[in-house]
Amino acid sequence: MPAATATGRHPVIDVTRYGARPDDDQPDDAGVERALQAAQPGDWIVFPPGRYLQKRSWLFTVPGVTLWGPGARVHALDPADQTFGLRADGLRMFGFTLTAATDHRRTQLNNERVTIAPGRAPTRASPPVRHVLVRGITIEPEAGAPFAASAAGIFVYHASHFTIAENHIRATLADGIHITDGSRVGRVIGNQVSQTGDDAIATVTYLGDEGLARLRKGLEADPERQVRDILIEANTVGGNAWGRGIGVIGSERITVRGNLIRGVELAAGIIVAQEGVYKTPGARDVLIEGNQIRDIQVAGQAADPARRRARTGHAGIEIHAYANPPGDAADPFVAERLRVRNVLVRNNQIDNTGAGGIRVGAQSAPGLIERIRLENNTLRRTSGDPVQLHAPDSVTRSCANGMNGTAGANGASASTGCPPAEVDEVPAGARVDCTTLP
Repeated sequence: MPAATATGRHPVIDVTRYGARPDDDQPDDAGVERALQAAQPGDWIVFPPGRYLQKRSWLFTVPGVTLWGPGARVHALDPADQTFGLRADGLRMFGFTLTAATDHRRTQLNNERVTIAPGRAPTRASPPVRHVLVRGITIEPEAGAPFAASAAGIFVYHASHFTIAENHIRATLADGIHITDGSRVGRVIGNQVSQTGDDAIATVTYLGDEGLARLRKGLEADPERQVRDILIEANTVGGNAWGRGIGVIGSERITVRGNLIRGVELAAGIIVAQEGVYKTPGARDVLIEGNQIRDIQVAGQAADPARRRARTGHAGIEIHAYANPPGDAADPFVAERLRVRNVLVRNNQIDNTGAGGIRVGAQSAPGLIERIRLENNTLRRTSGDPVQLHAPDSVTRSCANGMNGTAGANGASASTGCPPAEVDEVPAGARVDCTTLP
């Protein structure tokens, strides 16, 4: 991706000419709103360097606008109303530093620090917002403050063809980057995410009560809720007080490649799962490739000393279908849609875990894990067995998964590699044409 620079080819709207005044300790909402009202598609809205105060959420709804903020710090004053809302097609956001007042973890859209969503009042009935780019921003606590956002750092809701790249996100009360509710065809690349209150990066599809009720009646759930075709690549994440490094929950056609995950204190480095407690479908067609996963569940709990949560016992890479009512697992129609299927885990390096290196099917009902392939993974300093198969029939291929180059699960040396794949093996991973993305 080429470096972005301000340009004179489109009109530049300087927010200070509309009444925003950095560094005066007064809210800048009115000036920013006047600048937004003056903007036309293709314009650049520029925030000159300095500290701006945001009293309420700012929703940017003019398509094709570039928000330019290198050197600009925007501090949100209200823990319940603090989002920087990218709510139109073709919006681009560069270079801002965002901080916020917080009190406790919250769960609404206006509580997320940055949102990518369709319109002022988005629903799944809205057409997805398209071609949004967030690049080179920083979300961090103000000096002396514990947290940077009341909920997630960047929250993607019902969006398509988006890019989240080269951002720094630290100390949010929920996930660092959370992608959900029918979002598809996107990439999350080159971000640094640390000390989050939940997963550092997560793609999650929720069926909800209504969707699960439909399945139990033999009806399909709403396909618009399915998250699919997301590339998560070259990110550095970890140090979170709770949650996983990278989570693929109920999502379809996801690639997690070339990431560094380290220092996850209480859960998995990478998880691919279906979670009954959150009413998700099964994850499927997932590629976990070439990641470095280090120091998982071995550190103390310094990031969150007051909560004292127990370690989950997840492996460095965890694959499971968890906490489903027995009736759902026994119903063929429901179970088919809850099944975690077609996951390829290859060429990953896992080092220093408080539990296993790779674990498949722990606490999962029979039949809910299917077609898992483990190839050429290198495991070092794992507590317990490096590869733990609690649902062994679900693993169709396990080869050259060795400790420091020693014999793998099928007797092949990790340095020798796996034999050629069967021609009928189903492809796994995202289907993303990066030329179509911003």
